[in-house]
Amino acid sequence: MLPQLLNETHFTLIDEYRKSTDRKPLNKNSMKQFIANYNILSRKMNKDNYLEDFDGVMSHIDDDEVKNSTQRNYLNSIITWAQVDNINKEITDKYIVERNKRNNIYNEEQATGKMGEDDVFVTKEELLDMFKIINKQLVGNDIFKKNWDIIENNDKDLYTYYMMMNLYMIHPLRNDYGEMIRLTKKQFEMLSDEEKSMKNYLLKSDRYYMLAIGDYKTNINKETKMIDIIDKSFLTLLRKFLKVKGQSEYLFDLKSQPFTKNQVTKFLQKFSKKYLGKPVSSRSLRKSFYTETYGNGDVDLQQLKKDADNNLHSVGTAIGIYTKTNQIELQTVAQEVPDETPPLL
Repeated sequence: MLPQLLNETHFTLIDEYRKSTDRKPLNKNSMKQFIANYNILSRKMNKDNYLEDFDGVMSHIDDDEVKNSTQRNYLNSIITWAQVDNINKEITDKYIVERNKRNNIYNEEQATGKMGEDDVFVTKEELLDMFKIINKQLVGNDIFKKNWDIIENNDKDLYTYYMMMNLYMIHPLRNDYGEMIRLTKKQFEMLSDEEKSMKNYLLKSDRYYMLAIGDYKTNINKETKMIDIIDKSFLTLLRKFLKVKGQSEYLFDLKSQPFTKNQVTKFLQKFSKKYLGKPVSSRSLRKSFYTETYGNGDVDLQQLKKDADNNLHSVGTAIGIYTKTNQIELQTVAQEVPDETPPLL
């Protein structure tokens, strides 16, 4: 008999189990990723009750070509479903031991400031130098004076990259700028709470702009996060960009279609290789933001709390995951600003 594959009908079972163990439910995106990881292993094992074959499962997970973080994600998915499905506890405990080993490796890398194999660091100075080069190229092609419809695709992509990187430099979210919809504040207020929590928006009011983020990884309670854009330099760039784009529905487009979240990082890496000489991703930009701001150990706790809140994660995540430092004292900062670290998948 072939292995069971999970789908959205299993969401309720998983959430009921997490509730019974006093854990918060996973949001929809995290649940989908959890199920995808489980199903990858199901297809590799290709047999019923495969979780009971510990050695066989580990032979697929414990592979030099599979990153430690990916192995950890596979094991988290396996452990959760093994507990939901009442797999033999002794076998489940073996998976937990293996997962914890990988957690320790991950935590050690974070504590020592070691960059992972996919991590890329970029300084603010590097970004500002790059912006000068790209701006000069855009000015030379008269991009700021043209209508979006007549601009060449290569120039559209370059202008989009320029704006996306400027936005990430001040608000380094995950890939939440993919499929971001433009609305006025009044239009947004007319939406239902469910509509607000299902998507991400750039809102325009009479004198300012703000982000309304509902579809993000750690949004367990389906709450929309409102973030004011207060950086005056970026607001000047944004107004010019939106004027060139005209009445487009989305903030960023790729070949006349809105970016998916997966396309955001690939797009950033492609242009960063050309203009920065390294594949900078949204994750790289978050790590760079926190490391440059707080990595020297000089921490304004209230500003850190504000930055973490606006970037949709906890202070513990900001310091423990995204800030690279060798100063042990900084690892205790999160304890001084109480908040709640989102659960790992």
